[in-house]
Parts: sequence; C-alpha cells; structure tokens
Amino acid sequence: MTARDSRVQQGLSLIDLVIALVILTLIALVAVPSIGVLEDDRDVERILGTVARLEQATQKHRRDTGRFAVEDSRVAEPVRHQLSARQGTKGWAGPYLDRPLGPADNPAGGLVILHASFQGDLAVPYERGFRINGPNSPPRRGPGQFVSFHDVPEHLARLVDDALDRGVAGSWQRYGRVQWNGAEGGSLMIHLLD
Repeated sequence: MTARDSRVQQGLSLIDLVIALVILTLIALVAVPSIGVLEDDRDVERILGTVARLEQATQKHRRDTGRFAVEDSRVAEPVRHQLSARQGTKGWAGPYLDRPLGPADNPAGGLVILHASFQGDLAVPYERGFRINGPNSPPRRGPGQFVSFHDVPEHLARLVDDALDRGVAGSWQRYGRVQWNGAEGGSLMIHLLD
C-alpha cells in the first residue's frame, strides 16, 4: 500500500472538517436572518390582507345599513359579528365577511376586534382618536371604524406602519392611520372608515 492509499483510507483531516464547519456557519449566518425577514413580510401581508377585507366589508355594511359594524373575535354572539353573522338590521345584505374574525387574522395570535367608534364601543375606549395627517391635524373621534390587533410585537407594528403611514409626521406610534400601544403586549390599531 502506498502512502497516498493510506491517506485516502483515513478520511477527512482536521483541517478539512474545520473548513467545512466554517462554510456551514457562513451559510447559516446568511440564511437565518433571511428567513426572519420572510416571516415578517408574511405577517405584514396577513395584517394588510385583513385590513383590506375589513375596509371593503365595512364600506358595504355602512352603505347598506347606514351604521358602523362590530366584529369581535372574543365572543360568539351574532350581535358582535355584524359583518359575518346574519343580522336583523334594516338594509343588512351580508354576510360581508366569509367567516368571523379570529386568530388566523392576527399573525401574533392575539385578538382581532373591529370597533364601531373611536371613543369605544362595548370593547375598549379609544379617546385619543386618530390624527391621520400628523400631530397638527384634528383627531378623528366619535363614530367610525378601526381594527385592533392584540399582542403584536413592536417590530411588526413598525413594519405595518411603514406600509400604511409612510411620510406622516410625528411619532410612528401616535400619529397616522396606524397607531401602536406597547402596554399589555402591544395593540396595533388601524383606522378604516369615518
């Protein structure tokens, strides 16, 4: 047996293993952040898709009934699912949504609630209102539609804000169509209709 044959039979050297580990580590360093970005993009698209569905449904409901609707993922009573469950309201021509709001509509897994007032409905008071055009614009209060997504982390809320409120002056958390409150796990609120 020659010296070359004995080297082939011994397998990989320590240097070969170190080089392979370095290459695998570099691949992981590039791939893992990319996967996180893809997941964030998917989550933003889910929220924006829910917002688009709700905008269309609330506009049709408002046109048909003259009222703002409530849709609440916390409860099953039809009175809290005015877009997805049969209603006795005059002019109601729904359902306006193919299913009630639920966890599938919130990538963070929290509640999703469509509110019929900027000052609160049976759910949560929101007295600050929405300053759609920045800190110097008058707040939108009273009857209107906004949706709240609960348990949304700040980084995801920022991405949604970037998609919907680009260029609005003032704090990203307080002004524009998208607002975020970090208390109690993070509530992302998005103005739909007034």
